[in-house]
This record gives sequence, structure tokens and C-alpha cells, in this order.
Amino acid sequence: MKNSSAIQLFTIKLNVKMKKYIILPVLFFSFLMASAQNSNQFLWDTNATTVAGGNGAGPALNQLNFPYAIFIDSNNALYVTDTQNHRIQKWTEGATEGITVAGGNGAGAEQNQLNTPTAIWVDGSKNVYVMDSFNARIQKWAPNALQGTTVAGGNGEGSEMNQFNKPGGFYFKNNSFYVVDAGNNRIVRWTLGDNEASFMAAGTYGTNADQLGNPSTNGSIYVDDNENLYVTDYTNNRVQKFVSGSTQAITVAGGNGSGTNDNQTKSPVAIQILNDGRMLIAEYTGRRINMWVEGATEGTVVAGGNGSGSASNQFKSPRGIFVAANGDLYVSDMANHRVQKFSRILENPFCTDDLGGASEPAFVTFKINETTFNHNTYAEPTTYYHTYPQNTNTTATLIKGEGYSFYTFTSSEAVVGMWIDFNQNNLFETEEYTELVNNMNAQNTTGFEIPEDAIAGITTMRVRTRAYGSSILNSDVCTTFGSGETRDYYLTIGESLDNNHFDTTAFTYYPNPVNSVLNINYNEKITDVSFFNLLGQNLLTKTINGDKGQFDLSNFQTGTYIMQINTETTASSFKILKK
Repeated sequence: MKNSSAIQLFTIKLNVKMKKYIILPVLFFSFLMASAQNSNQFLWDTNATTVAGGNGAGPALNQLNFPYAIFIDSNNALYVTDTQNHRIQKWTEGATEGITVAGGNGAGAEQNQLNTPTAIWVDGSKNVYVMDSFNARIQKWAPNALQGTTVAGGNGEGSEMNQFNKPGGFYFKNNSFYVVDAGNNRIVRWTLGDNEASFMAAGTYGTNADQLGNPSTNGSIYVDDNENLYVTDYTNNRVQKFVSGSTQAITVAGGNGSGTNDNQTKSPVAIQILNDGRMLIAEYTGRRINMWVEGATEGTVVAGGNGSGSASNQFKSPRGIFVAANGDLYVSDMANHRVQKFSRILENPFCTDDLGGASEPAFVTFKINETTFNHNTYAEPTTYYHTYPQNTNTTATLIKGEGYSFYTFTSSEAVVGMWIDFNQNNLFETEEYTELVNNMNAQNTTGFEIPEDAIAGITTMRVRTRAYGSSILNSDVCTTFGSGETRDYYLTIGESLDNNHFDTTAFTYYPNPVNSVLNINYNEKITDVSFFNLLGQNLLTKTINGDKGQFDLSNFQTGTYIMQINTETTASSFKILKK
């Protein structure tokens, strides 16, 4: 080893080894529920910050009045059904006031009015779909529109299939609204363009497996890729699952009476299912957000549960929930007239306190795919462990199934070890290890691959150096060393992708990954193209009516998306990476 008091240079580069292969069309969103994730993947701060309202009940732009449902778009803008103000408010990230994007002209049934909106969905073109509950209709408001258009219902309140009765929540999927028609205690599906709904489940009030108890706007729904329906059954204090095609439900949460014991739910009013299948349930009078795993007999409180109040760890009446793409949990705290954000926490791995080390060999710069991680200037550390200096919003993205090269250069010879937490269980395990010896006299490169079964999303990485001639074993993640340095980082694992230019006899699209404009050429007429995030939310739909098109994705955040290409006879879906 060469001793030197000079600044030590340490550079890591990861370069994709280009693979020549073709990905066949994937079943639309089939991966969404596929991966089992460790229970630690989603943890949230127990104290929230108020991101909308919180200034008492009222109609001012910095106020809300009994907010129900919420929606977070790809730019982290928050949309709120401001129910008793009969309007939809949009709060951009960090804003102190909202802007009205629908309604706001008093309670009424005119096209420029709403009456008690209870559910919301925003597509990629920023069209806002609103459950206008007391008008028994769903309204579509285009961006900057002064009035809405009716796309479902609007035929008066009743029990006919072209009517609703005090409907509560809906879920928008595959061009259809799945509606909790609460006053009729039934689930219906209304496809855009149709004149009436089709019956899905329930239809009478009661406690049997084919019944629901969701009177007057209560009840919400989540629909998975197999068209299984998950419904909050308000007065029965349970969540029911109607398997696709069945009218007999099974209870997947609660069902043990009203209460706040671990095996109970208390007035459940909202549900979202994470991409590992776990259910988040808002309990209106339980004043908590509960997490259940299907098949479990008990839930776990992840927010609230500290009695009724207005503190940052309390609710008076949680109503709507939404987990944003970055993992943050948003909750509308209705009677506190506010929306709360619980920030996602990435746990530090164990053993970060006594890892030893010395000034050499040390880090100066660190790059992954040209993303420069923090601390690219270096002063001799007083401690030799450094925790997560990189902002999670600027992490490098490594793609599942891709091969990479791991390159280092140091001014003193060293051995380098790297662990990546592929399964996101907050442990660095032996099978997650790659080693490189830097002897200063050769190309210091070794290969590794992101496993296909890695969990997509933000995860952690540990890189350790040690003096040349020493060793770093795959089990040395916590070993105390007499030399070297240990640094932990965030990075993002993305879904598997095709190569840069997808070309078949049918069509071509490029570039992929894309920075701004995506080009598509097809050998038959395309009717429309849509883009969805990994939560299944429609971010952009564009009508083509031709055999080619261009799509500006520059406003999309970095990450993985699904592109669906529709022709008059086919629908094909593909994964797209936004750089």
C-alpha cells in the first residue's frame, strides 16, 4: 500500500452491458401484485406534516371543509375532494394555498357545480373525474374547464342500472369506474361511453357474504388486475373481497365487531393495496390507519391510533388514503379539515456504530451511471462510517436482470466490497455482495447483475474499503476493520426493460430509456396510447388515429412506467424507463 497524506481518489462507475434481446408484450400490470416484499419495506414517520388545510373549516384557499378523498399525481400535486365546499382543490407540492379545479360554485346540479364530492381520479392529461355523490353522477373536468361533463349516472337518484344512490368511492381501471353505490349497498361497473352500469356484487343491506352495509356515501373500493374487488364494509366493520365473478365475499380484514383490538376494524372507509398485496385501511372512528396482510388474523397500526385529536400523530376522522409513488402516505383528516403526510422511512441497516477504519484507503468521488453521489470532495473523516448522504430523489436507477460493471480507482491500493439490499429487508446479506480488488496496475473492473427477483423501488447500498492485501468477505458487512472507510447510499431498482430500440415486424418505439420525447411507428392504425405508473394510475392518454406518434414525457419523474398501445383489434403493453 502506498502511504500518502494527499487526498485519496475513489471512483466507481457502473455501465450497462448492452443485451440484445426482445421482451415480448407483457400482460398489462401483471407484475403489480407479483412480488412479495418484506414487511419493513414500507415504514412511515409516526408524526405527520400538514400539506393542505389545517386552518380551520372554511372556503378560503388555505382552508378545507371536511375533505374526503385524495389523489397524488406524478408531480406530487395533491387533489382533494373538499366535500362541504363542493369543490376539488389542487395543492402543488409545498403550496400554502389550493386552487379550485372543479366546482366551487356552491352546492348544485348545474354542470359548473358539485354537491358533496366523495371520490376523485386524475389521469395523465390532468382530467379530473369526480364522484358527485348527491347529484348521483360522475363528472369529468378537463384542465382549466369552467364546467364538467357527465360520464356516468346523472339520471336522478335511484336503483336502476343507469342510476346511483348516494355513491361513495370509486376505482378507475381499464376505462371503467368500479363504484361503491353505497345507498344501494352494491358494487357496479360503469365503462366510459356506456349508458348504464353492470352489476358486480352485493345489492342488499346486511351482514351475509353477499351483502354490504355502506349507507350514504360510506364505502370505498380497490380493484386488482384480476378484477377482484376489495370493499370497505362500513357498518359491518370489515373489508370484503369479492373474487372476480363471485357474488359471495370473504372477509380479509376485521369482521370481529367494532373496536380497536388488533383483530378488529372500526368503521373502515378507505382502502389502498400496496404492490406487495398488503392492505392499508382508514378507520373512521378507529382514528387510525391499519395495515393487514390477506390471510392474517390481525392488523398493524401504521398511523394514528392515539385517540381523537389534532396532534401530528392523531386523527379526528381519517377518511381518504393515498400512497404516492415515492412511498409517502397521505391521509385526509376530515374533522380536522386537513391532509396529513407521513413520510416514508428507509431504515438504516444494523451495525452502523462501530465499524472501525482509518484514513486510507478512503472515498473521494462515487458515481453510478453518471449520477454523482454526494461528498465528491473529501477531508479526512473523524469517523469512518457515513450514513446515506445521497438525496433519495436523485438516486441512480439500476434495472432488474441487467448486467453492470463495477469499476474503482484509488490512489492507494485497496480491496473494495459492495452490498446492495436487493430484497429490501434492511439487511445486507451474503448473496447481495460483490468484491473488487484494486491493485493499481490493471483495469479494476468486475461484473455483477441485478437479480430478476429484486424488489423494485428505493433501496440501500453499502460500500467498504480496506487496505490492499487484506480481505473483505461477503459476511464482513459489520466487521470492525483497522483501515478503510464505510459509506451507505440510496439507489433505485427499476423493473426489467427491453433494449434501447424496440423493433419488431409490427412496430418500433425509441429511445428507451427516454429523456423527453418517445417515438412510435406501427404497421397498422393506432387508436390511442396510454402511459401508467406502477400503481396503475393513468398519467397520459393520447389519441393517434394513425401509424405513428410522438409523446413528450419530459414532465414524468424518473422511474418505470407502462405504455399501452391500442389498435382497433389489439392492446399491447410494454415497460418504459424515464431517465
